[in-house]
Amino acid sequence: MLEETAQPTKSHAKTKTPIKRELGKPKSKLLVFFTLFTLFVITILIFVFLNISKKKNYVQTALRDEYQGKYDLALKNYNNAIKEDKDNMFAYFRRAILYHEQKKYDLALKDYNKVIAINPRYLYAYFNRAMMYYNQKKYSLAIKDYTNEIAVNPRHQDAYFNRGLAYSKLEKYYLAIEDYNHVITNNSKHKRAYFNRGFAYHILKKYNLAMQDYTKHVAINPENKYAYFNMGLIHNKLKEFGLAIYNWEKSISLGYKTLETQNLVKKAKESYKKSDNNIYRLRANIYRLQKEIILARKEYDKAIQFDPHDKESYYYRGIIFEDQQKYNLAIKDYSKVIEIDFNYRNSYYLRGVLYHKQKKYDLAVKDYNKAIELDPNNTNLYYKKGFIYRLQKKYDLAIKSYSKIIEINPNDKKIYPLVSRLYCKQKKYNLAIKNYDEAIANISINSSFYYKRGMLYYQQKKFNLAIKDLKKALSLGYGGKHLQSYIDRIEQKM
Repeated sequence: MLEETAQPTKSHAKTKTPIKRELGKPKSKLLVFFTLFTLFVITILIFVFLNISKKKNYVQTALRDEYQGKYDLALKNYNNAIKEDKDNMFAYFRRAILYHEQKKYDLALKDYNKVIAINPRYLYAYFNRAMMYYNQKKYSLAIKDYTNEIAVNPRHQDAYFNRGLAYSKLEKYYLAIEDYNHVITNNSKHKRAYFNRGFAYHILKKYNLAMQDYTKHVAINPENKYAYFNMGLIHNKLKEFGLAIYNWEKSISLGYKTLETQNLVKKAKESYKKSDNNIYRLRANIYRLQKEIILARKEYDKAIQFDPHDKESYYYRGIIFEDQQKYNLAIKDYSKVIEIDFNYRNSYYLRGVLYHKQKKYDLAVKDYNKAIELDPNNTNLYYKKGFIYRLQKKYDLAIKSYSKIIEINPNDKKIYPLVSRLYCKQKKYNLAIKNYDEAIANISINSSFYYKRGMLYYQQKKFNLAIKDLKKALSLGYGGKHLQSYIDRIEQKM
């Protein structure tokens, strides 16, 4: 930014009368002292200016060296900058990145720790340190850093995605799926989130959900040979040999021509010849993958006519009807699936969603309950059931559903405020406070919980406790000047 140049102020006083000198001897010693003192101050200022310029030049030179690929020189200049200023956060941070890229993880960690010590709210340091922990296979430490960053900046989608990867490495697939859900909600084109969520569902043997995600992934990224290979594995597991062959051959055509894949194709072809597969359904599934929905639906019609007990054709045709907002037809197909296979969990879930949309809440809850019976750790089912109970003002049942989510995943911070609000609607303020106590114990660095608990204390006229919580929220960055002003008003009332 250019600074505005100031013009020297001109004197407008007229000098008709000469200025008279004061009588007496001039104070020459005093004048000499002031002259020397002024020169000394100017010398000090010049020294400081040159020293500051020198510090800046080290960092600027190091950045230029990085850009030119002269990493050894860049490190040397960052070292010089740090030598001149032990709290030069930017120099530590850039040096940590260079160490990180050179896989000198111990040195990088030391610098990231220094950056965080200088500025505990510098999010990039947490994010980069978490990536480094991930590379070192220290997944729990990576998760902790990503969680701290998300607490301060809940909009950083890369932190959710990376934490999901770390959860997967620890085989905490449900937590990984929750993070991928968050990413996909905010970016419906995030191809890696679809693939990794599909992989998690695949491991959990939720094959229909895995297939949906892999399909969405290849719609965005049609050249991913691994996605087609994984889809082939699922189809083979479900004895859909024709589709398994189709996907594996697609994977081979994209470059995944391994001996394993070729043997799988060979065995699938042998099984396909012996099987009694519904050729119409196989063709319909291919059309569906190709987004040829009208052709797919016609083939599913033929498949059902050929085999009235073909549950998969009813299921996928139901999805097509749902996408076309033909909800009654979709419900009819999902009901047929359940009639054929009483334990087909996803049909209960999808039918429950449609009953929910039609405001047939009791039927929706009944289906969600059956889906929960088949998949008791699926937090999304409890959330949807709790949402219906809230609409029906059945607050105790809603609290029960939400509490089950907390029991499964105590780190799900969006649930705690819902439970406390429901307690407040029932005027059970002590239980609302107790719920926030639990939230604060389970979730680190969440300023909003301190704020909300403080406001509940204020409503109960427990001013000392209210001020304590509000000040804690303020120290964590919540509320700013407005909250400080509010605290001051409370303290004046006491």
